[in-house]
Amino acid sequence: MKKKNNRPVPYYKRSISPGHMLVVMEKGLISFEVPLGWIDRKTDIGISLYDRQPPDNDCIFEVSMIRHPMFPIRDLPLWKVLHDSPNLQGKGLSREDIVEETRPGIQIAHLHYRAMHPTDNRLAIFCTCMIRALEFHVLMSYAYWPEESDRLAPVWARAIETFQIGIPVEGGAPVPNPN
Repeated sequence: MKKKNNRPVPYYKRSISPGHMLVVMEKGLISFEVPLGWIDRKTDIGISLYDRQPPDNDCIFEVSMIRHPMFPIRDLPLWKVLHDSPNLQGKGLSREDIVEETRPGIQIAHLHYRAMHPTDNRLAIFCTCMIRALEFHVLMSYAYWPEESDRLAPVWARAIETFQIGIPVEGGAPVPNPN
C-alpha cells in the first residue's frame, strides 16, 4: 500500500503485458488488457474503447456489467443467455458457435461472426462475450473490419485471456503499462 495523507491507498499489483494497458472497471471488480494508447469513453452502462479517436476508429470494444441478485439469468446456462440475446437473434448462430470456459470464480461464453454493419452497410466481424461471476454478468462486445483482422483480432483474444474479477484498485480508469 502506498500512503497519501496517512491514509492507505490500494494500488494495482498485477503485471501488464508490454504494449498493453489495463482497463479497470468498478474499482477493480473487472479488469482486462487492451493495446496501449486506446481511447476510452465512459457510457451510461459501462465503457467504450477505440483503437483511434472516433470517427477515425477501425473498431469499437464495449463492456458493461449487470448485477443480478434478482435476475433469473443467473440460473440459466451461460451459452443460452448469450445465444438467446436479442442482438444475436436472426444471425444463424448455433450452440456449436459458442466457446465456453470456466475459471476460478467465473464462467465465460463467447463467439464471433461476420455480418453487415448496421450503420456503415459493409461486412464487419462481431465478437460477443458473456462472463458470469457470483453476483454479476459482464457483457463484452467488439466489432472491427475484416481487413483489419491481423491487427485487431488478437485484441479480443487478449482481453478474454487477461480478464479478471475482484482485484480492488483505487479509481477505475485504464492503467497504462509502466514498462
